[in-house]
Amino acid sequence: MSRDTTFAISEAQSKLDEIRNSNYDLITTDYISGGTPGNTFETTQPTGIGSIYINDSNPDLFVKIFLFVIFLEKECQKKIHQLT
Repeated sequence: MSRDTTFAISEAQSKLDEIRNSNYDLITTDYISGGTPGNTFETTQPTGIGSIYINDSNPDLFVKIFLFVIFLEKECQKKIHQLT
């Protein structure tokens, strides 16, 4: 795994940890489009963008969270990674 990939996944993992530490009852309203902090985030090293998708089709049992990170590696290859 490249250094850029490691950093991007680390930043996405930090965002996932932030969501896990949030008030459970507010996750589905805070981490959606228009919510605060919203459903997107930026990575700084490497420069990229992340997107958050929340499946709350059965919120009585659990909420499933997907994070996608897109960034360019030094070799100009687009990389997409998913964390759940």
